[in-house]
Amino acid sequence: MKLHVFNPEHEMALAADLHQFTSPRAGREMRLHLSFLPALWADDGDCVWVDDVEIAQEGLQRIDCQVADVQFVTSKQIPQLSIDMVSPWGWDRSIVHQLKRLQIPIEILPSERQLAGIRAVSSRQWASECLLPALTRKYDELVGSSSFVTSLPPFSLPIVLKSPWSCSGRGVRYAVNEQQYMSHERWAKNVIERQGGIMTEPYYRRVIDFALEFESTVNGINYLGISLFLTNLGGYTGNILASEEYKLREISQYISLSVLENVKDEIIKQMKKYLCDKYIGPFGVDMMIVKEDAQYRLHPCVELNLRRTMGHVALSLQSKFVNPMLMCVKYDGTYHLDISPLKRA
Repeated sequence: MKLHVFNPEHEMALAADLHQFTSPRAGREMRLHLSFLPALWADDGDCVWVDDVEIAQEGLQRIDCQVADVQFVTSKQIPQLSIDMVSPWGWDRSIVHQLKRLQIPIEILPSERQLAGIRAVSSRQWASECLLPALTRKYDELVGSSSFVTSLPPFSLPIVLKSPWSCSGRGVRYAVNEQQYMSHERWAKNVIERQGGIMTEPYYRRVIDFALEFESTVNGINYLGISLFLTNLGGYTGNILASEEYKLREISQYISLSVLENVKDEIIKQMKKYLCDKYIGPFGVDMMIVKEDAQYRLHPCVELNLRRTMGHVALSLQSKFVNPMLMCVKYDGTYHLDISPLKRA
């Protein structure tokens, strides 16, 4: 029996790197009210770990779409189940510790060595030093650079500062002028003290945000599709649910699709090499099309997410709607997944 887990606090747990990590209140509430999400991609007979079965059922009913026949189970029920596979939102020491306490067999959980490898590859430093250069040096149509620094010397403005571990735009600061840079200086020094350094990147004129979504398996890397998403100041705000043809048309207005195909193939090649014996599960590579010197170029690796992403959620839902829709997480006292008709400017 396969057990699915939605642990949205995953990347905060990665940064802390503790067996017993206490998520902030917002993370706990998101896990409570969105714990049903794995039902959207689970198979018949799978189980989904939830804090409250009734809340999970209500959240799923709100989406009103056909899903597999899954069972919502609480922590009290899990020790009585025959679990032979676990699929969390993301792997970290905290979720492994939680699963061990629920008597999940240790042989189906990642080892400490594997967890260390997952944490290393999940950092923005790893992506900037390993994946991004492997992509940009092969194709002239690509742009992108990023540096890991352990102190804050003077920088050329504008600049983007990012903590090595964070997600969905958290841990990102933009400094267009000296005043903005000075306002972020204390935050940056705290990041360096906690995480050993900070990422610095050029400020690009962003046109479109999207990602390529993949899955690492025992047989290699599978490509799953495109995630076209919206951001505000670098923070994720929603995904577009639409056909692959629709998403490709949007992208092809700015770059050649052959470039994208080459990048996809190179990511598969590189990640197969790096993920061997380290990670089995979904991952995504965030990208953006930027305007530079009156030309559109592709930044092929803004971020690597070695976990399931909202893009994977969107891919699991896109075939259920005829017209393009906008999927986003909203908060009105509780978190919920909202799907509404897409309104384009």
